[in-house]
Amino acid sequence: MNNEKFQFPQIAKWIFSLSIIGLIIYLMWYFRFLVVCILLALILAFMGTPIQNLLQKFHIGKYHFSRTITTILTLVSLVSIFTLLGYLIVPLFISQAMEFANLDVYKIADYYAEPISKIEQFLYEYQLLPQDKSLETIFSSYILETLNTLNLTNIAETMINLTSNIVMGTFIILFVTFFFLKDNNLVNKFINAVTPDLYLDEIHKIITSSRSLISRYFLGIFSEIIIMIALLSLGFYLVGLKNVILVATICGVMVILPYIGVLIGGFVGLMF
Repeated sequence: MNNEKFQFPQIAKWIFSLSIIGLIIYLMWYFRFLVVCILLALILAFMGTPIQNLLQKFHIGKYHFSRTITTILTLVSLVSIFTLLGYLIVPLFISQAMEFANLDVYKIADYYAEPISKIEQFLYEYQLLPQDKSLETIFSSYILETLNTLNLTNIAETMINLTSNIVMGTFIILFVTFFFLKDNNLVNKFINAVTPDLYLDEIHKIITSSRSLISRYFLGIFSEIIIMIALLSLGFYLVGLKNVILVATICGVMVILPYIGVLIGGFVGLMF
């Protein structure tokens, strides 16, 4: 009996803890749009902190930039950088999509006719494919079913919703980033709000020791991507590859994924 009395509060504690964790995960999933916006704003704030610290060192005579002015200038710098990258990359994606749309499907089918027939013979030989069917008919029916499920109205609604989400998300990210940059304690308050009291002291020590490291980490990731895009663009250009900036951008972004990122980027480059 004593053993049962001792174990019950412990079990109840575990059940309560798991329930709280499940509720937090559910709320994060339910409000995932806001959670993603806040996380992106936090990353931008970490990336902009070194820029803001650099701007605060500038002065005109005895006049120093205020915190609000440096925050605005930092935010404008970040927006300008990402806008420039989007201006350079988005047209390349559009042109590549147009090239895919203009591909001659019949030539591609003729090109792969021989290997497909060998695969069919292998499947027929081991009775993995019925004799009255072929891979061509299976793929054709699958593509037709996929196209039939695509409704132009649904596509238009999806594009409208996507555009509105992008606009709203951009506004939320910039708004939250501004206050993260303007008030350094705001990040601490946000972390305090989502951290259990038991771990507050440890979290404060980690934040104090790793704030600059996190900022440098995200800046290093961004710099690595830019450097890889530049080097890959040069290499692809020298070997005569088309759409060098587009392929280099995809490969450069994938580099941030350990090990598998290089394989994904290489596969996408070969596909293009």
